[in-house]
Amino acid sequence: MLTAAERQALPGAARGREWFRTFSLRNFFGWGGRYLWRFFGFVNLWMAAWIGVLLLFVFWFFLIAGGGQRWGKPGALGIGCGSALPVLFVVLVVSFWGLVAQADLAREGSGVWAAAATGLRVLGARFGAVVALFLLFFGSLVVLGAVGLVVSIVLGLGLARAPLALSLAIRLAANLVQSLAGSVVVIALAATLVALVQGELPRGLPPSPEDGAA
Repeated sequence: MLTAAERQALPGAARGREWFRTFSLRNFFGWGGRYLWRFFGFVNLWMAAWIGVLLLFVFWFFLIAGGGQRWGKPGALGIGCGSALPVLFVVLVVSFWGLVAQADLAREGSGVWAAAATGLRVLGARFGAVVALFLLFFGSLVVLGAVGLVVSIVLGLGLARAPLALSLAIRLAANLVQSLAGSVVVIALAATLVALVQGELPRGLPPSPEDGAA
């Protein structure tokens, strides 16, 4: 649906909601049936990449242990600290690559391998932008978590003597608001990734029939 909205976002000034027809139950289930196996296949490919990352961690620990046996604690510390940054970089690349590639999966003509290649290409061209997006995303979640914690403490103090039903209702409403705010942040991140991927693709790609449906 975010890909469909991006394709309908014409250049120029913002337009009213009546210009966009990005959601209907028929199209929703149609998209699900059409793209289910594409997403399923890519998730399996992403998990295979994470298995490679896990094997890298195992190799890293063996290197640290071997360095400790050969050169003692200084050797283990040197190998661990010296190789920590490359290992962390691989983890970040695999994480960002999977999320960026999923933003391309719903595109007409895409697929498991095409999305994987597009994710690597976009990540290589706009790595700084992707990192900035995720830093902003996690910062927003941290702020939401901190606000939720403060609200929870205030409610706990203010509702200490309130009836149980009223206390539960207010706490449930506060948790619902926090959950909705978190969902908005997640959707905003997904929409930004879709726009980023669409902006890096060659122009003139054929639109999906569902994307152009009114």
